[in-house]
Order: sequence, then structure tokens, then C-alpha cells
Amino acid sequence: MNRRLARRATEWIDRTEPIRFRFEGRVYSGYKGDVVTSALWANNVRVLGRSFKYHRPRSVYSLANHDANVLVEDVSVAGRTNRRGDVLAIDPSLDLRAVNTRGGVFGDWLRFIQWFSPLMPVGFYYKAFHTPRPLFRFYENRMRHIAGLGSIKAPGPTDPSPKAYAFCDLLVVGAGPAGLAAAIGAARQGAKVLLVDEQP
Repeated sequence: MNRRLARRATEWIDRTEPIRFRFEGRVYSGYKGDVVTSALWANNVRVLGRSFKYHRPRSVYSLANHDANVLVEDVSVAGRTNRRGDVLAIDPSLDLRAVNTRGGVFGDWLRFIQWFSPLMPVGFYYKAFHTPRPLFRFYENRMRHIAGLGSIKAPGPTDPSPKAYAFCDLLVVGAGPAGLAAAIGAARQGAKVLLVDEQP
């Protein structure tokens, strides 16, 4: 892990608990508290995914569940696909690969499409592939095949989701600056406030 940042007092990882996991058939190491993206970045892995249409190399965009570039599937468990690497905690049982590649993220053979991107401006296919009309169904199937995401392998296990039955005067969804301000303001006025966020 030659790219790991220096130890900081407030870091979320526990460097006393190393964890090994697999990505694209290779074994990598991280620490408890690492997510897939941070662990791979610390291992000097820079290509973490491929773009949706042109299969261009993609890397870190976010560590806050906004990263559509690093979508992975766990090949050891059927049905666990399109999981975001920027919030998926590493675990020894993980055997991951990037979705939407042919031949893996490092050697995706569909990456040749990016060479033609100057000839394919945004939305060109909405006009270019509608004529001749009888071929549209063929074009559409090919585009969906190339620009697909992870495949669902049924029957797969279902992960139980947490549930809570609560009552409140005000439900605030999102614990960003605006959500926190709204929750604090309402609580100061005597309202029973429930603040929820997708992150722990």
C-alpha cells in the first residue's frame, strides 16, 4: 500500500486490523473502515471502473455515495451487483469485479469505442440510429448490450434492510448542512424531530 496517506488522529480506518479482498481477480489489502475505493486507491489502483457508454477509464469521484463510476458486483454471491465502491466497506469475503466491462476493468476490449468519441457528440444516437426505421430494434439492442450495467442472477439472496417504526412531528431526510439546520431549528421550537440519512 504505497499510496496510503500518513496516519491521522481523526481517520476512520483501524490500521491494526488489515483486511484482504479480491478485485478483478487480484488480491488487495486494506484496513477495517476502508471502502473499496479508498483501499484500491491506497494500493495504487487508478482505473476503478469504465464509463457507461464509451468505456473510458474512470477513477475516484466521490467517497459519499455519489460515485456512479465505481460500480462493482460480488462474483461470489449471485445477485449482488451495481454496488457503489465509494461506500461499500471491504470485507474478506468480497470477490469483486467492475460492472459494464468486457474482459475486466483493466483490459476492457470495448475501450476502443472511446477512439470514436469525437464523432459521437452527446445524444447523437437519438438521431443517427432511428433510420432506417426497420433497423432501429437491432441498433437499440446493441447499444443496450454495450452500455449495460451488472446482470442480475436470480435467484439470489436478499439482504434484509433495517426498519424502524417511529413517530415524529417533522421528518428531515438528509443530514447535510440544510437538513441539520432544519432539524435543529425545529427542535428548538419544541418539535419532535427525526433526522435520517443514508450514511451511518
